[in-house]
Amino acid sequence: MFGSAVRKRRVRGVAATGWSWAAALALAFLVFSAPATAAPAKTLRLVSPTKGTHDYDARIAVIGPRLYLATIGTNAWGDYRILVHRYDGHGWARLPGMLPTAYDDGLELGVLSRDGEDVPCVGDSPREGARIRCLTDGSWKTISTPELKGFAVTGLRADGSDLTASFARWNEDGTTTVRVGVVDGASVALTDPPLQRPGAVLANLGETAGGDQGTIDVGLQQYSDPGSGRRSVATMTGGEWTISPALPVVHGAPPISGPVRSGDALYLTTPSTRPWPRSPIADWPLSTFRLDGGAWSRATGRILTHGRGANQGGTFAIGDRVWTVWSREYLTRRKAFRASMFAVRFSPDGTRIDRRFTVARRYVPAAPIMQATSYRGRPAFLYGTSNRRGHWRAVVEIAPR
Repeated sequence: MFGSAVRKRRVRGVAATGWSWAAALALAFLVFSAPATAAPAKTLRLVSPTKGTHDYDARIAVIGPRLYLATIGTNAWGDYRILVHRYDGHGWARLPGMLPTAYDDGLELGVLSRDGEDVPCVGDSPREGARIRCLTDGSWKTISTPELKGFAVTGLRADGSDLTASFARWNEDGTTTVRVGVVDGASVALTDPPLQRPGAVLANLGETAGGDQGTIDVGLQQYSDPGSGRRSVATMTGGEWTISPALPVVHGAPPISGPVRSGDALYLTTPSTRPWPRSPIADWPLSTFRLDGGAWSRATGRILTHGRGANQGGTFAIGDRVWTVWSREYLTRRKAFRASMFAVRFSPDGTRIDRRFTVARRYVPAAPIMQATSYRGRPAFLYGTSNRRGHWRAVVEIAPR
């Protein structure tokens, strides 16, 4: 009876529209003569091509249509090595060399353009001090940094033929020295004066959305008491350092990224702590703060995250826009750790969110890897996960425009 009712409705529909072979031919002509529309772009997932080792740390950098991925793994004897791969839209190609490094973290990556050639540079921090190596003429050459003994590389930012680097050192007297400079040929031209801060401080080089504005921003987080977990931004303009007010939220988790400058405003992201009874995972709501006019306030006026879980993330410049990316780690009903990663884009005035994107859901978290940039006009997100064999892998998710 139900089938007959369906058949009756179909018959009545055909009769009511005055269906005929002429109408069918006219409709077919309209459909096939209409201009074709491009299919919506899909998310492109690129998995690190390293074999037989963990990706303990990873960074990405983009120049033109090429994406570079640097990872820290181990060789057959268990020694840490840096590998660099290039993706050109068709597949991964490994660059020559396995660069020795002392630790499984602290990796930085930037790619210059010189005489029409790509010059990838990696930064790491062995025991003797900061080190930058660049691939030129088929081999890796070490940039001379004799003044940076005992320093650590804390950021590399490439802009065309310029490579800006930041360095930090914890001194024996309990203070921290921060230096910035530009890679100039075979050496680093340091900018004076150095920045001196009391206590142990973590420093992260900032970015600028929409091009260079003649400033250098460095995110600062107090790592020792008093004031542990307090965050601020140091800005160098015209050879002088200025320090912003501290964020109104204090948290001890290490920063994921430095600040992002957009116009006259600065953006900086931090979690906060909220107790959640009977949960083995702390609840860390995440907020992005905006500094404009001398005072920090939450961008969009509210906390970004909802629900329980430990949220940790950073703010990045993707093209000329400011994005915040974060992962939320949680415990499943079967007591397994999982994570999901999300991203939001702020409106140019920072008052609202005009795009949301889910990078990955329910993945197994591994190394604390997180970064975002722009690849061929599309947002690209880097994170670390574990594959079925238990190997840690860096993954790049390239979102639609």
